[in-house]
Amino acid sequence: MTKNLGKPLKWKELPIKMERKIIENSIKNNSLLVPGESWFLLHFKWYTSWKLYAQQEISDEEQELRYPKPIRIKNLPLFDIYNKLRKNISEQTDYILVHNHTWDLFQKIYGGGPKIARKVIKFGKQNETIVEINLLEFEIYKSYKKRTILETKIKISRKCLIKDLFLLIGKHLKQTKSRIRIFKYKNGKLGKEFTDLGLELGEAKLDDQSKLVYQICSKNYKKKKASELKKRLKNFGSGENSTEEEGWLTNFSIFGSKPVPPKHLGLTGLRNLGNTCFMNSGLQCLLNLSILREYFLSPEWEKEINTKNPIGMKGDLALAFAKLVQEYWEGKTDLINPSKLKSVIGKFATQFMGFSQQDSQELISFLLDGLHEDLNRIIDKPYVEDVDGTDCKDIGKLAQQSWQNYKKRNDSFIVGKR
Repeated sequence: MTKNLGKPLKWKELPIKMERKIIENSIKNNSLLVPGESWFLLHFKWYTSWKLYAQQEISDEEQELRYPKPIRIKNLPLFDIYNKLRKNISEQTDYILVHNHTWDLFQKIYGGGPKIARKVIKFGKQNETIVEINLLEFEIYKSYKKRTILETKIKISRKCLIKDLFLLIGKHLKQTKSRIRIFKYKNGKLGKEFTDLGLELGEAKLDDQSKLVYQICSKNYKKKKASELKKRLKNFGSGENSTEEEGWLTNFSIFGSKPVPPKHLGLTGLRNLGNTCFMNSGLQCLLNLSILREYFLSPEWEKEINTKNPIGMKGDLALAFAKLVQEYWEGKTDLINPSKLKSVIGKFATQFMGFSQQDSQELISFLLDGLHEDLNRIIDKPYVEDVDGTDCKDIGKLAQQSWQNYKKRNDSFIVGKR
Protein backbone atom coordinates (compact mmCIF):
# COMPACT_ATOMS: atom_id res chain seq x y z
CA MET A 1 0.00 0.00 0.00
CA THR A 2 1.16 3.53 -0.66
CA LYS A 3 2.75 5.18 2.37
CA ASN A 4 2.81 8.79 3.52
CA LEU A 5 5.03 10.04 6.36
CA GLY A 6 5.48 6.46 7.50
CA LYS A 7 1.75 5.87 8.00
CA PRO A 8 -0.14 3.56 5.60
CA LEU A 9 -3.08 5.23 3.86
CA LYS A 10 -6.41 3.54 3.43
CA TRP A 11 -7.89 3.47 -0.06
CA LYS A 12 -10.76 5.74 0.94
CA GLU A 13 -8.33 8.29 2.39
CA LEU A 14 -6.09 8.80 -0.65
CA PRO A 15 -5.29 12.45 -1.43
CA ILE A 16 -6.84 13.76 -4.65
CA LYS A 17 -3.57 13.93 -6.59
CA MET A 18 -2.52 10.44 -5.59
CA GLU A 19 -5.95 8.97 -6.38
CA ARG A 20 -6.01 10.70 -9.76
CA LYS A 21 -2.55 9.39 -10.66
CA ILE A 22 -3.35 5.83 -9.62
CA ILE A 23 -6.60 5.71 -11.64
CA GLU A 24 -5.18 7.49 -14.68
CA ASN A 25 -2.14 5.19 -14.75
CA SER A 26 -4.44 2.19 -14.60
CA ILE A 27 -6.55 3.51 -17.49
CA LYS A 28 -3.44 4.29 -19.52
CA ASN A 29 -1.77 0.92 -18.88
CA ASN A 30 -4.93 -1.11 -19.53
CA SER A 31 -6.29 0.43 -22.71
CA LEU A 32 -5.87 -2.55 -25.04
CA LEU A 33 -8.85 -4.83 -25.63
CA VAL A 34 -7.65 -8.41 -25.15
CA PRO A 35 -10.10 -11.16 -26.17
CA GLY A 36 -11.21 -13.16 -23.18
CA GLU A 37 -10.64 -10.40 -20.64
CA SER A 38 -13.48 -8.75 -18.73
CA TRP A 39 -14.28 -5.04 -18.93
CA PHE A 40 -16.78 -3.26 -16.72
CA LEU A 41 -19.52 -0.72 -17.33
CA LEU A 42 -19.38 2.43 -15.25
CA HIS A 43 -22.29 4.88 -15.27
CA PHE A 44 -21.18 7.88 -17.34
CA LYS A 45 -22.73 10.49 -15.05
CA TRP A 46 -21.00 9.01 -11.99
CA TYR A 47 -17.68 8.83 -13.86
CA THR A 48 -18.06 12.47 -14.93
CA SER A 49 -18.59 13.51 -11.31
CA TRP A 50 -15.44 11.62 -10.36
CA LYS A 51 -13.40 13.34 -13.09
CA LEU A 52 -14.57 16.76 -11.91
CA TYR A 53 -13.53 15.88 -8.38
CA ALA A 54 -10.20 14.23 -9.26
CA GLN A 55 -8.97 16.81 -11.77
CA GLN A 56 -9.41 19.88 -9.61
CA GLU A 57 -6.26 21.44 -8.19
CA ILE A 58 -6.49 22.40 -4.53
CA SER A 59 -4.10 23.90 -2.04
CA ASP A 60 -3.50 22.75 1.50
CA GLU A 61 -5.30 25.85 2.79
CA GLU A 62 -8.59 25.12 1.03
CA GLN A 63 -11.21 23.66 3.35
CA GLU A 64 -14.08 23.12 0.88
CA LEU A 65 -13.97 21.50 -2.54
CA ARG A 66 -15.69 23.06 -5.51
CA TYR A 67 -16.55 19.56 -6.71
CA PRO A 68 -17.15 17.18 -3.79
CA LYS A 69 -15.91 13.62 -3.74
CA PRO A 70 -18.57 11.31 -5.20
CA ILE A 71 -20.07 8.66 -2.97
CA ARG A 72 -20.55 5.00 -3.86
CA ILE A 73 -20.56 3.89 -7.51
CA LYS A 74 -24.10 4.11 -8.88
CA ASN A 75 -24.72 1.83 -11.84
CA LEU A 76 -28.44 1.30 -11.21
CA PRO A 77 -29.54 3.85 -13.89
CA LEU A 78 -28.14 1.41 -16.48
CA PHE A 79 -30.87 -1.10 -15.58
CA ASP A 80 -34.57 -1.17 -16.50
CA ILE A 81 -37.53 -1.80 -14.18
CA TYR A 82 -37.01 -5.56 -14.60
CA ASN A 83 -33.45 -5.26 -13.26
CA LYS A 84 -31.97 -6.03 -16.69
CA LEU A 85 -29.36 -3.98 -18.52
CA ARG A 86 -31.18 -1.45 -20.68
CA LYS A 87 -31.06 -1.98 -24.41
CA ASN A 88 -29.76 0.69 -26.76
CA ILE A 89 -27.50 2.27 -24.15
CA SER A 90 -24.46 3.91 -25.74
CA GLU A 91 -20.85 4.40 -24.72
CA GLN A 92 -19.79 7.91 -23.65
CA THR A 93 -23.47 8.82 -23.14
CA ASP A 94 -24.82 6.21 -20.74
CA TYR A 95 -21.64 4.43 -19.69
CA ILE A 96 -17.89 4.13 -20.11
CA LEU A 97 -15.88 0.93 -20.18
CA VAL A 98 -13.02 0.33 -17.77
CA HIS A 99 -10.61 -2.57 -17.48
CA ASN A 100 -10.90 -5.08 -14.64
CA HIS A 101 -7.88 -3.54 -12.89
CA THR A 102 -9.39 -0.03 -13.02
CA TRP A 103 -12.75 -1.29 -11.78
CA ASP A 104 -11.05 -2.98 -8.81
CA LEU A 105 -9.37 0.33 -7.90
CA PHE A 106 -12.69 2.23 -8.06
CA GLN A 107 -14.26 -0.48 -5.92
CA LYS A 108 -11.55 -0.26 -3.25
CA ILE A 109 -11.92 3.52 -3.05
CA TYR A 110 -15.70 3.96 -3.42
CA GLY A 111 -17.52 0.63 -3.21
CA GLY A 112 -21.02 0.45 -4.67
CA GLY A 113 -22.14 -1.06 -7.95
CA PRO A 114 -23.73 -3.23 -9.13
CA LYS A 115 -20.90 -4.93 -10.97
CA ILE A 116 -21.50 -5.22 -14.74
CA ALA A 117 -18.83 -7.37 -16.39
CA ARG A 118 -18.67 -7.96 -20.13
CA LYS A 119 -16.24 -10.10 -22.16
CA VAL A 120 -13.96 -8.91 -24.96
CA ILE A 121 -14.51 -10.92 -28.14
CA LYS A 122 -13.34 -11.00 -31.74
CA PHE A 123 -16.34 -10.68 -33.98
CA GLY A 124 -17.46 -10.33 -37.59
CA LYS A 125 -15.80 -10.79 -40.96
CA GLN A 126 -13.13 -8.25 -40.06
CA ASN A 127 -12.42 -10.11 -36.81
CA GLU A 128 -13.05 -6.87 -34.94
CA THR A 129 -12.20 -6.80 -31.23
CA ILE A 130 -15.16 -5.50 -29.23
CA VAL A 131 -16.66 -5.62 -25.75
CA GLU A 132 -19.90 -7.56 -26.04
CA ILE A 133 -22.34 -5.35 -24.13
CA ASN A 134 -25.59 -7.10 -25.03
CA LEU A 135 -25.95 -10.80 -25.76
CA LEU A 136 -27.90 -12.09 -28.72
CA GLU A 137 -31.54 -12.78 -27.84
CA PHE A 138 -33.44 -15.39 -29.85
CA GLU A 139 -37.09 -16.34 -29.99
CA ILE A 140 -37.38 -20.13 -29.95
CA TYR A 141 -40.44 -21.70 -31.58
CA LYS A 142 -41.72 -25.25 -31.34
CA SER A 143 -42.72 -27.00 -34.54
CA TYR A 144 -45.91 -28.93 -33.84
CA LYS A 145 -48.42 -30.37 -36.33
CA LYS A 146 -47.37 -27.98 -39.11
CA ARG A 147 -47.68 -25.04 -36.73
CA THR A 148 -45.09 -23.01 -34.89
CA ILE A 149 -45.62 -21.98 -31.27
CA LEU A 150 -43.44 -19.52 -29.36
CA GLU A 151 -41.69 -21.59 -26.68
CA THR A 152 -39.13 -19.34 -24.99
CA LYS A 153 -36.40 -16.75 -25.43
CA ILE A 154 -32.70 -17.31 -24.84
CA LYS A 155 -29.68 -15.04 -24.53
CA ILE A 156 -26.29 -16.18 -25.74
CA SER A 157 -22.91 -14.73 -26.73
CA ARG A 158 -22.01 -14.13 -30.37
CA LYS A 159 -18.86 -16.16 -29.76
CA CYS A 160 -20.78 -19.27 -28.75
CA LEU A 161 -21.12 -22.14 -31.17
CA ILE A 162 -24.14 -23.82 -32.73
CA LYS A 163 -23.59 -26.69 -30.29
CA ASP A 164 -24.34 -24.25 -27.44
CA LEU A 165 -27.83 -23.68 -28.90
CA PHE A 166 -28.40 -27.44 -28.65
CA LEU A 167 -27.13 -27.41 -25.06
CA LEU A 168 -29.39 -24.53 -24.01
CA ILE A 169 -32.50 -25.78 -25.78
CA GLY A 170 -31.89 -29.34 -24.61
CA LYS A 171 -31.51 -28.15 -21.02
CA HIS A 172 -34.70 -26.10 -21.26
CA LEU A 173 -36.70 -28.97 -22.75
CA LYS A 174 -35.00 -31.67 -20.62
CA GLN A 175 -34.37 -33.56 -23.82
CA THR A 176 -31.35 -35.45 -25.12
CA LYS A 177 -29.48 -33.07 -27.37
CA SER A 178 -29.11 -35.60 -30.19
CA ARG A 179 -32.93 -35.74 -30.53
CA ILE A 180 -33.18 -32.02 -31.25
CA ARG A 181 -33.14 -30.42 -34.70
CA ILE A 182 -32.87 -26.65 -35.09
CA PHE A 183 -33.84 -24.58 -38.12
CA LYS A 184 -33.91 -20.95 -39.09
CA TYR A 185 -37.43 -19.54 -39.17
CA LYS A 186 -38.26 -16.70 -41.52
CA ASN A 187 -41.49 -15.43 -43.10
CA GLY A 188 -43.46 -18.31 -41.61
CA LYS A 189 -41.25 -20.97 -43.21
CA LEU A 190 -38.55 -23.32 -42.01
CA GLY A 191 -35.10 -22.42 -43.29
CA LYS A 192 -31.81 -24.27 -43.32
CA GLU A 193 -31.12 -26.81 -40.58
CA PHE A 194 -28.11 -26.19 -38.35
CA THR A 195 -25.73 -29.14 -38.58
CA ASP A 196 -22.26 -27.57 -38.29
CA LEU A 197 -21.87 -27.67 -34.52
CA GLY A 198 -18.48 -25.95 -34.53
CA LEU A 199 -19.79 -22.83 -36.31
CA GLU A 200 -19.92 -19.58 -34.34
CA LEU A 201 -23.31 -17.85 -34.14
CA GLY A 202 -21.90 -14.78 -35.85
CA GLU A 203 -20.55 -16.91 -38.69
CA ALA A 204 -23.98 -18.53 -38.99
CA LYS A 205 -25.40 -15.03 -39.66
CA LEU A 206 -27.61 -15.05 -36.58
CA ASP A 207 -28.57 -11.74 -34.97
CA ASP A 208 -31.23 -10.26 -32.68
CA GLN A 209 -33.78 -10.42 -35.51
CA SER A 210 -33.31 -14.15 -36.01
CA LYS A 211 -35.96 -16.67 -35.04
CA LEU A 212 -35.34 -20.36 -34.54
CA VAL A 213 -37.55 -23.44 -34.67
CA TYR A 214 -36.80 -26.75 -33.00
CA GLN A 215 -38.19 -30.23 -33.52
CA ILE A 216 -38.04 -33.27 -31.24
CA CYS A 217 -37.16 -36.35 -33.26
CA SER A 218 -38.01 -40.00 -32.70
CA LYS A 219 -35.65 -42.44 -30.98
CA ASN A 220 -34.96 -44.09 -34.35
CA TYR A 221 -33.74 -40.74 -35.63
CA LYS A 222 -31.57 -40.42 -32.52
CA LYS A 223 -29.82 -43.72 -33.29
CA LYS A 224 -29.34 -42.74 -36.90
CA LYS A 225 -27.94 -39.37 -35.94
CA ALA A 226 -25.59 -40.92 -33.37
CA SER A 227 -24.23 -43.27 -36.05
CA GLU A 228 -23.67 -40.37 -38.46
CA LEU A 229 -21.91 -38.36 -35.76
CA LYS A 230 -19.56 -41.22 -34.97
CA LYS A 231 -18.48 -41.26 -38.60
CA ARG A 232 -17.94 -37.50 -38.57
CA LEU A 233 -15.89 -37.76 -35.37
CA LYS A 234 -13.23 -39.82 -37.12
CA ASN A 235 -12.35 -36.77 -39.18
CA PHE A 236 -13.39 -34.12 -36.68
CA GLY A 237 -11.35 -35.34 -33.68
CA SER A 238 -12.58 -36.00 -30.18
CA GLY A 239 -11.55 -37.04 -26.71
CA GLU A 240 -12.67 -39.81 -24.43
CA ASN A 241 -13.78 -37.36 -21.76
CA SER A 242 -16.71 -35.18 -22.75
CA THR A 243 -16.83 -31.54 -21.65
CA GLU A 244 -19.56 -29.00 -22.22
CA GLU A 245 -17.05 -26.41 -23.44
CA GLU A 246 -15.79 -28.71 -26.17
CA GLY A 247 -19.31 -29.57 -27.27
CA TRP A 248 -21.52 -32.61 -27.32
CA LEU A 249 -19.67 -34.04 -30.31
CA THR A 250 -17.28 -35.48 -27.74
CA ASN A 251 -20.06 -37.52 -26.08
CA PHE A 252 -19.38 -40.46 -28.37
CA SER A 253 -16.36 -42.61 -27.59
CA ILE A 254 -14.81 -44.23 -30.67
CA PHE A 255 -11.65 -45.47 -29.04
CA GLY A 256 -11.91 -49.05 -27.83
CA SER A 257 -8.29 -50.17 -27.76
CA LYS A 258 -6.13 -50.33 -24.65
CA PRO A 259 -3.55 -47.54 -24.14
CA VAL A 260 -0.09 -48.23 -25.56
CA PRO A 261 2.95 -46.87 -23.63
CA PRO A 262 5.39 -44.71 -25.63
CA LYS A 263 8.73 -46.22 -26.64
CA HIS A 264 10.49 -43.44 -24.75
CA LEU A 265 9.30 -40.89 -22.19
CA GLY A 266 8.51 -37.61 -23.91
CA LEU A 267 7.41 -39.26 -27.16
CA THR A 268 3.74 -38.85 -26.30
CA GLY A 269 1.28 -37.46 -28.81
CA LEU A 270 -1.57 -35.03 -28.19
CA ARG A 271 -4.91 -35.86 -29.74
CA ASN A 272 -6.11 -33.36 -32.32
CA LEU A 273 -9.46 -31.78 -31.37
CA GLY A 274 -10.46 -30.51 -34.77
CA ASN A 275 -8.05 -27.87 -36.10
CA THR A 276 -6.06 -27.65 -32.89
CA CYS A 277 -2.61 -28.49 -34.28
CA PHE A 278 -1.66 -24.87 -33.41
CA MET A 279 -2.32 -25.69 -29.75
CA ASN A 280 -0.69 -29.12 -29.74
CA SER A 281 2.52 -27.88 -31.36
CA GLY A 282 2.86 -25.12 -28.75
CA LEU A 283 2.07 -27.50 -25.89
CA GLN A 284 4.69 -30.00 -27.10
CA CYS A 285 7.33 -27.27 -26.86
CA LEU A 286 6.31 -26.33 -23.30
CA LEU A 287 5.88 -29.94 -22.13
CA ASN A 288 9.44 -30.74 -23.19
CA LEU A 289 11.05 -27.79 -21.40
CA SER A 290 12.97 -29.51 -18.61
CA ILE A 291 12.76 -26.57 -16.19
CA LEU A 292 8.96 -26.37 -16.62
CA ARG A 293 8.55 -30.15 -16.44
CA GLU A 294 10.53 -30.49 -13.20
CA TYR A 295 8.57 -27.68 -11.56
CA PHE A 296 5.14 -29.15 -12.31
CA LEU A 297 6.25 -32.69 -11.45
CA SER A 298 7.33 -31.45 -8.00
CA PRO A 299 4.95 -30.44 -5.17
CA GLU A 300 6.29 -26.86 -5.32
CA TRP A 301 3.66 -25.49 -7.70
CA GLU A 302 0.78 -26.60 -5.46
CA LYS A 303 2.10 -24.40 -2.64
CA GLU A 304 2.17 -21.34 -4.91
CA ILE A 305 -1.31 -21.40 -6.46
CA ASN A 306 -2.84 -17.94 -6.13
CA THR A 307 -6.63 -18.19 -6.12
CA LYS A 308 -7.14 -14.57 -5.03
CA ASN A 309 -5.46 -12.86 -7.99
CA PRO A 310 -8.22 -10.78 -9.68
CA ILE A 311 -6.49 -11.01 -13.07
CA GLY A 312 -5.68 -14.71 -12.71
CA MET A 313 -7.79 -17.81 -13.43
CA LYS A 314 -8.33 -18.78 -9.75
CA GLY A 315 -5.71 -21.50 -10.18
CA ASP A 316 -7.77 -23.42 -12.76
CA LEU A 317 -5.23 -22.95 -15.55
CA ALA A 318 -2.29 -24.02 -13.39
CA LEU A 319 -4.20 -27.10 -12.21
CA ALA A 320 -5.17 -28.13 -15.75
CA PHE A 321 -1.65 -27.62 -17.11
CA ALA A 322 -0.05 -29.48 -14.20
CA LYS A 323 -2.38 -32.43 -14.75
CA LEU A 324 -1.42 -32.51 -18.44
CA VAL A 325 2.31 -32.41 -17.58
CA GLN A 326 1.90 -35.27 -15.11
CA GLU A 327 -0.14 -37.39 -17.54
CA TYR A 328 2.32 -36.64 -20.35
CA TRP A 329 5.35 -37.80 -18.36
CA GLU A 330 3.70 -40.79 -16.65
CA GLY A 331 4.46 -42.85 -19.74
CA LYS A 332 1.25 -44.89 -19.57
CA THR A 333 0.06 -44.09 -23.10
CA ASP A 334 1.55 -42.77 -26.32
CA LEU A 335 -1.49 -40.52 -26.99
CA ILE A 336 -3.33 -38.29 -24.54
CA ASN A 337 -6.28 -35.97 -24.81
CA PRO A 338 -5.65 -32.26 -23.94
CA SER A 339 -9.38 -31.37 -23.99
CA LYS A 340 -9.50 -30.42 -20.27
CA LEU A 341 -6.74 -27.83 -20.68
CA LYS A 342 -8.35 -26.56 -23.88
CA SER A 343 -11.67 -26.24 -22.04
CA VAL A 344 -10.08 -24.09 -19.32
CA ILE A 345 -8.22 -21.96 -21.88
CA GLY A 346 -11.44 -21.40 -23.84
CA LYS A 347 -13.27 -20.43 -20.66
CA PHE A 348 -10.91 -17.51 -20.04
CA ALA A 349 -9.93 -16.71 -23.65
CA THR A 350 -12.97 -17.12 -25.87
CA GLN A 351 -10.94 -16.79 -29.09
CA PHE A 352 -9.64 -20.30 -28.38
CA MET A 353 -13.09 -21.83 -27.93
CA GLY A 354 -14.34 -24.20 -30.59
CA PHE A 355 -12.21 -26.02 -33.11
CA SER A 356 -11.04 -23.36 -35.57
CA GLN A 357 -7.41 -22.65 -36.40
CA GLN A 358 -5.67 -20.01 -34.26
CA ASP A 359 -2.17 -18.58 -33.84
CA SER A 360 0.21 -20.82 -31.89
CA GLN A 361 2.32 -17.93 -30.57
CA GLU A 362 -0.78 -16.18 -29.20
CA LEU A 363 -1.84 -19.32 -27.36
CA ILE A 364 1.64 -19.86 -25.83
CA SER A 365 1.75 -16.20 -24.78
CA PHE A 366 -1.69 -16.43 -23.14
CA LEU A 367 -0.85 -19.73 -21.45
CA LEU A 368 2.44 -18.51 -19.96
CA ASP A 369 0.90 -15.24 -18.82
CA GLY A 370 -2.04 -17.12 -17.29
CA LEU A 371 0.25 -19.58 -15.50
CA HIS A 372 2.26 -16.64 -14.16
CA GLU A 373 -0.85 -14.97 -12.70
CA ASP A 374 -2.14 -18.28 -11.25
CA LEU A 375 1.23 -18.83 -9.55
CA ASN A 376 1.99 -15.23 -8.65
CA ARG A 377 3.44 -15.09 -5.14
CA ILE A 378 2.26 -11.49 -4.75
CA ILE A 379 -1.19 -11.70 -3.18
CA ASP A 380 -1.87 -7.95 -2.91
CA LYS A 381 -0.10 -6.06 -5.66
CA PRO A 382 1.24 -2.73 -4.35
CA TYR A 383 1.05 0.50 -6.31
CA VAL A 384 4.43 1.16 -7.95
CA GLU A 385 5.31 4.40 -9.70
CA ASP A 386 6.84 4.25 -13.17
CA VAL A 387 10.61 4.72 -13.28
CA ASP A 388 11.49 8.10 -14.76
CA GLY A 389 14.32 7.61 -17.25
CA THR A 390 14.55 11.27 -18.26
CA ASP A 391 18.19 12.37 -18.48
CA CYS A 392 19.30 9.01 -17.14
CA LYS A 393 23.02 8.42 -17.62
CA ASP A 394 23.24 4.93 -16.13
CA ILE A 395 21.07 2.63 -18.30
CA GLY A 396 22.06 -0.44 -16.29
CA LYS A 397 20.92 1.13 -13.03
CA LEU A 398 17.65 2.23 -14.67
CA ALA A 399 17.03 -1.29 -15.96
CA GLN A 400 17.74 -2.79 -12.54
CA GLN A 401 15.34 -0.38 -10.83
CA SER A 402 12.61 -1.10 -13.41
CA TRP A 403 13.07 -4.84 -12.90
CA GLN A 404 12.87 -4.50 -9.11
CA ASN A 405 9.63 -2.52 -9.43
CA TYR A 406 8.22 -5.17 -11.77
CA LYS A 407 9.10 -7.94 -9.31
CA LYS A 408 7.22 -6.14 -6.55
CA ARG A 409 4.00 -6.94 -8.46
CA ASN A 410 5.05 -10.01 -10.44
CA ASP A 411 6.94 -12.81 -8.74
CA SER A 412 6.33 -16.33 -10.00
CA PHE A 413 8.26 -19.31 -11.29
CA ILE A 414 7.30 -18.32 -14.82
CA VAL A 415 8.89 -14.88 -14.41
CA GLY A 416 12.06 -16.34 -12.95
CA LYS A 417 13.53 -17.96 -9.88
CA ARG A 418 13.95 -15.94 -6.72
